[in-house]
Amino acid sequence: IRSSVLGRNIGVYDPATQTYSQAAFEGATFNLPLLQTLEIICPEKRIRGEFFDPSQAPSLTTLLSYDTGWGLDIPGGTQFPSFAGNTSINYVRLEGNNFSGNMSLTNLTNLREFYVGANDIGAITGWLNLPALEEFSISNNSNCGPDLPNFSLGSPNIKNIGCNNCDFLNYIDGSFSSSTRIRSVDLQNNRFNTSTIDEILSDLVDNYNNAPRSGVIVNLKDNAPPSKIPVSIPTESTSLIQTESITVDQDQFTEAGYFIT
Repeated sequence: IRSSVLGRNIGVYDPATQTYSQAAFEGATFNLPLLQTLEIICPEKRIRGEFFDPSQAPSLTTLLSYDTGWGLDIPGGTQFPSFAGNTSINYVRLEGNNFSGNMSLTNLTNLREFYVGANDIGAITGWLNLPALEEFSISNNSNCGPDLPNFSLGSPNIKNIGCNNCDFLNYIDGSFSSSTRIRSVDLQNNRFNTSTIDEILSDLVDNYNNAPRSGVIVNLKDNAPPSKIPVSIPTESTSLIQTESITVDQDQFTEAGYFIT
């Protein structure tokens, strides 16, 4: 279902304003046990009510409903859905709506890509057993925090992480150390203090030592600056005598440099 006027031509017609509202599937109850792909998109954001329960389609593998308007007419937004009943789900795009409340992702062993940026999600309260997850973005959820998920524990094969412009404050030691397929991490504009930034950088060095590779991009801009921490990276021979030393320069981060490659 894709239309720029979706929501106008279905639902309840108000002759006084000559507009349609309350589309029939907003907050709907249905039973679609064999449905695998569901796409509901309205670029003009005319579907502004309560989101439905995706467990009513337990075989769902793909859910696309981005920039559609969910929750915009509800004070405080519409509750972010639970996917506990969708164990086959692998691709979700719900960015650009007004989802609120907490989000939990656990035991979704097929989930590969998950995008929920530009909503009003309050916290990530569950993050466990996501072995297939490679792409994750919760960017531009300004109230989302304070705990960053433990990516190494919950999603060891993660590649790209977008958690910028949120309200993350706390970092669990080791959260990045063993996710050795990471290609990019964007943590710009959160509330990490200097000691937390130091922990993140130390874990990223451990990550590199566990799987040496080039081209990884890390964005830590608009957090507290790191202190100057010398860290040792073994050479190709992994000798404890021949090592390379990296010093994180605070001025480099505060002025311009926020990429580690």
